[in-house]
Amino acid sequence: MSLFSRAHRPDRKKAERLVTEGYVHFREGRLDDALSRYESARKADPALSVAHLDAGLCRLDLYNRDAATLDAAAREQALLAAAEALDQAVAHDPTSWRGWRALANVRERRQEWAAAQDAWANV
Repeated sequence: MSLFSRAHRPDRKKAERLVTEGYVHFREGRLDDALSRYESARKADPALSVAHLDAGLCRLDLYNRDAATLDAAAREQALLAAAEALDQAVAHDPTSWRGWRALANVRERRQEWAAAQDAWANV
């Protein structure tokens, strides 16, 4: 097996460790550090739904923390990034009510009413 192919294999244990580290940072109020760990976990194992979910939820918390200081374009970009992570979370785990609920809220904030209604239906 080549070094290149090994470098791109999912590493579930590493991803789970990173999610755990992210959770610790999150619980201690270090949202930027938490997001960094969650994003690294998403890269380590793109199929780990909890990594996507936690990244999306953390992005929403960061949005709520920073929205007053962001311009309209930056707010929109922050919501898009949260939606992308949450879309991945529910794609990997369609039973995640937390993922669907958060995605519904993001869709509402972006005034995507039909998509929000669909997400709420999955909650």
